[in-house]
Amino acid sequence: MDIQVPKVDGRARKGFVHDVIDGDTGERIGTLECGCGMRLPNMRQPGRTISLFGGRHCGCFETHAECVAFARGVESVINSDRLDQAPRASQRPLRLP
Repeated sequence: MDIQVPKVDGRARKGFVHDVIDGDTGERIGTLECGCGMRLPNMRQPGRTISLFGGRHCGCFETHAECVAFARGVESVINSDRLDQAPRASQRPLRLP
């Protein structure tokens, strides 16, 4: 699995929804919704929401790099689950001399 998060221009990113695709299959696996982040006196609300696999994995972030890092984390978990399900070759026990 190769999750590809689209790079969005920060100057014109209000209210757009972009597809997140799997680079291996070309299928749409989620969305990246870009809005305007809101500033409060003590904190800032994130302006990007990424949702993967029908909302099973979602998060809100301020930067593109944070969205990509989140997608890479989900990707690594899914890839490790696939490795656990794969049949393993039987190994003989090693004997030390």
